[in-house]
Amino acid sequence: MLKIEHLAIKKYINNITPENRYETFLGLKDFVFNVHAMTEDMIFFPRMLAYLRMPDDLQESIKRISADHKLLETLALNLIKWKSQGRDDLIDTRIELFFETLLEHNQKEETEIFNREEVYEYPESYEVNSEVWDIVRRYGVARYEKYVGVSDDFLINALKLSTPFVK
Repeated sequence: MLKIEHLAIKKYINNITPENRYETFLGLKDFVFNVHAMTEDMIFFPRMLAYLRMPDDLQESIKRISADHKLLETLALNLIKWKSQGRDDLIDTRIELFFETLLEHNQKEETEIFNREEVYEYPESYEVNSEVWDIVRRYGVARYEKYVGVSDDFLINALKLSTPFVK
C-alpha cells in the first residue's frame, strides 16, 4: 500500500500547474500527514525497528527517514502560516522545496527500506492490517480510494481482512 501511495503522490506532484499548486499542496499535506506518514510512523517503522532480523544499517535508515516526516511537516505548517500572512514570496520559493523533498524522501524509502529483503521477511499480521484499516477509515475510505486511485478490491486484497469494507 505504501508503494501505491507513493505512486499517487508522484502523480499529484507531476500534474501540478501554477493554478493548482497550492491546492495540490493542501491535498498532499492532508493525505501525507493523516494517512501515509501516520501509517509509516505509527505502524510500519516501529515494527521494522522491533523486528529482530533488521540489520543496523536498515534501522539507521528507518530512523533517519522517519525524522524526515517532522521536517516535511514543519515546512508544510510554515507554508500554511505564510499563506495566511499573505507572504506569497515565501510560498513561491518554498512550496517547490516541499514537493521536491517529498519526492526525494519517498524515493529514499523505496530504495533504502521497502526493497530490502529483511522487510519482505516480516510476517504478515491481522493486527497490522487492522491498524492500517483504522487509519484509512478515519481518513475516509471513499476519500482514500479516490485520492490514491484504488478500489475496495485493492484494499480487501492488500489488507487481507475478511470483512468487506463499509463506506
